[in-house]
Amino acid sequence: MASVFVTKRGADAFSIRFRLGKDPVTGKDVEKRVSFTAEDAATNKIPFKEDRIKRWAEQRLTEMQREHDRVSAGADQKLSVWIAHWIDKIAPGLIRGERTRARYFENLRWHVLPYPIASVKLRDLTGLKVQEHLAALQRTGHRKTGEGLSARTCVHVQQALRRCLKAAVSAKLIPSNPAGSEHVEAIHVPRVEAKGCTVDQLAELLRRLDGHSKEEAFATAIFLGLRRGEVCGLGLDDLDLSREPAVLTVRWALTCFADYDGERRIQRIILKAPKTEAGKRSLEVPAALTEALKAHIARQQAYWDALGMAWPEKVAPDGSMHRPLFHNPDGDYVNPDNLSKEFTRQCRKAGIPEATMHTMRHSFVTRLLSRKDVTLKAVSAAAGHGNVRVTQLVYWHLTEEAKDEVNAAIHEEAGKLVGA
Repeated sequence: MASVFVTKRGADAFSIRFRLGKDPVTGKDVEKRVSFTAEDAATNKIPFKEDRIKRWAEQRLTEMQREHDRVSAGADQKLSVWIAHWIDKIAPGLIRGERTRARYFENLRWHVLPYPIASVKLRDLTGLKVQEHLAALQRTGHRKTGEGLSARTCVHVQQALRRCLKAAVSAKLIPSNPAGSEHVEAIHVPRVEAKGCTVDQLAELLRRLDGHSKEEAFATAIFLGLRRGEVCGLGLDDLDLSREPAVLTVRWALTCFADYDGERRIQRIILKAPKTEAGKRSLEVPAALTEALKAHIARQQAYWDALGMAWPEKVAPDGSMHRPLFHNPDGDYVNPDNLSKEFTRQCRKAGIPEATMHTMRHSFVTRLLSRKDVTLKAVSAAAGHGNVRVTQLVYWHLTEEAKDEVNAAIHEEAGKLVGA
């Protein structure tokens, strides 16, 4: 039962002890002690007398008890109830990236809510329960096949759960985050070194893409190392053909993600600015690509002229008009997912079965890094990396030519030691 005790401490202070009942998580008594001085009495506009201070403390106790009851009730709710509240009321104001938010929602929807852990009360949720749930997902978590989920997917599930429960900690519903790294052992994700394509493979791929409806979009990714969303987000005005060489400026990126209207899954596509300022960049266009883009623009313009229509326009996030450089026959944006799938199909036909659009980006960066006349900083800027460390850690691996150079140096140095 809630109670308050006021004790005089010397001539100019009182000690006030609030007893609020049991902690909803630990079960221990919750007490708060404050010192109340003559200055506090003046601030609260009450006489510095014990009976008046006790009356003030009892009013304060009522407010504190109301907050304590709210927290207790919140800790009693099931994880599923909190997730629904977080998705609907909290996450939209906290997580700006639509794709990131959608990924969190999908992971919680498919990999947490259908499982027993969703019925656990917040007060009873522990790091051990989260760890056991993640381990179960790795064994039999695939909702269609019953096979285990990959370690990377389980990491994404943990990230979504951790972000969701972080808000519960902020609301003081739980004392710490049971999905946090201090409670859950890190899941090991095997690192797979990305492989780029050889010059011969890329040349063969370009030959096979000749005449394809998306040839110029694919060529832009190959020649300039753009991300797939950046390729799809290019506008007609982003290509400056008046300059020699022509210049392509990356201002926008197209992103697609899953959303839900009740139980109905919807795929949304939005135009947005690159994640970092470094992503906004200008690149000189090689002559071969310039000619291809000129031909592409001429064909598209003739297509719209024949229909008696202007080049399609969209409204960019900054309110300006955006005319997609690459678009579908109806004038709508090219879906980045569909572009990636078609590109992968073409790569298989060209004898590069494991290549993706991101492989082209990796090949582009790797080729530049292998050149001794190009600095790391310059390569990082061309790739649109927010930090040179990204270029170093992710892309800096030895090409076959560089490996031969290293091996030759090893033999040369060993010869010096033997001959010394």
